[in-house]
Amino acid sequence: MKTTLIPSSAWLALTLTGFGAALPEMAAKLQSQYADAVVYVQAVTESRGREVEVESMGTVIDSSGIVVVAHSRFTSNELKDVKLVLADGTEVPAKVALTDPDLDIAFIVVDKKVVEGEDIEFTHVPVSDALIDLQAADPVIILSRDSEEFRRQATVLIGHVETVVDTPRRYYRTDVRPPGTPAFDVHGHFVGIFARRVQGEKAHHRVILPAPAILRSSQNLPNQSGDTPGESEVNLPDPLKSAASKLVTSYGESIAMARIKLEIAVAVGEQSQTLEQTISAPCTIIRADGLCLTPDLTSSIVSQVRSQLERGAGGAEVNVKVEPKQIKLVLGDGTEIPSETVYQDRDLNLGFILPNQDSEEAEGVAFTPVNLDEHVELGLFEEVLALSRLGEDLNRELEVRSGHVTAIQRKPGLVYRTEILGFGAPVFNKDVKLAGFQLPVRGSNDNRILPIPAIFKSLKQMTEDAALD
Repeated sequence: MKTTLIPSSAWLALTLTGFGAALPEMAAKLQSQYADAVVYVQAVTESRGREVEVESMGTVIDSSGIVVVAHSRFTSNELKDVKLVLADGTEVPAKVALTDPDLDIAFIVVDKKVVEGEDIEFTHVPVSDALIDLQAADPVIILSRDSEEFRRQATVLIGHVETVVDTPRRYYRTDVRPPGTPAFDVHGHFVGIFARRVQGEKAHHRVILPAPAILRSSQNLPNQSGDTPGESEVNLPDPLKSAASKLVTSYGESIAMARIKLEIAVAVGEQSQTLEQTISAPCTIIRADGLCLTPDLTSSIVSQVRSQLERGAGGAEVNVKVEPKQIKLVLGDGTEIPSETVYQDRDLNLGFILPNQDSEEAEGVAFTPVNLDEHVELGLFEEVLALSRLGEDLNRELEVRSGHVTAIQRKPGLVYRTEILGFGAPVFNKDVKLAGFQLPVRGSNDNRILPIPAIFKSLKQMTEDAALD
């Protein structure tokens, strides 16, 4: 198929110059690999008492023919005669398997009952849990397809990130945004699919919904045997899947949560008030006595509260003090053990929590620590896995996220940068060797991994301070 390059702005030439021949070469390579993964989804719906044919582009994300489309492109969930129109014109009967209006995506699957026995090979875009960290003005490569009057010709569009949105979740707004189509970065990494940013009951500007959000939503797809929700066929690559399975088996019980009741004392001028707030923080067991490493959230809470109060303080002095009043270590099975903070490292923004071994709740509990001694260093663009737990509303299920080391910072101290969002989780290499912890870095909101040698230094300082006491 012929590739059509459509410039997205008057300064495309500057982008091409900045990346040399890499951008057009990568665009051609992606078109060659994944053009057939962009299909049309057609259906019949009812509008004002009459049947109307609707269609939209979608992206195939799995070899079995799972297609992601923008939910807002279809005005009704009651769709009939759904079918996929493949790149060669083949029409395949399909059905809506799952809608996620909050993300503005829907999953369309092949109707197995109709096409049973037919051998259909679907070209698909590989979806992983890696968040590609784009910045404003970064170029993106978009695979699209012309309308029927132009014979649905495959096209390649070059766009640029205009805005990076982080609330309520990560989105990228670009200057080119055809719904349901896939976007890639200049290195050929899949970024996400175009949908609309949903706020309340309204779908607003069209944006790139990143791959991790799509992957998480796909886990609610029905399995192939019925309508019971089952594990999606969209998975990590086999080597990472094996590593993730081993990681969960070896260290799943090492991942806990710390439930902390805070007393927040605020004073604005001569007025003061004391509040209580309970927060949950990720916590990793690092010693056989249950000692846990957790991010120190008190500093960020003080900063956030002070910032909010100063905006309405009219120049009055603002003071904020946060003090933990009660701490419980919540294990994966729901067991809650009274605990206390034994050390806080303000420089590294981490703390250590120790459960009360004499408490009734700790009786008979055997803690499973991660292995700090067999730690490894990471290399640039090395694959990594972060192990964490979901919130209580999601039954504290284990979660494994994958990504890459995107930068190595050596001054003032060694830290690794990754595209994986989050904090507090232990990070491993693909051989399931511990590399470090995701911790907030003072003065920065970057996603960074603090290596194990820095943790050892903090533990040593904790021991020395305890000896002085």
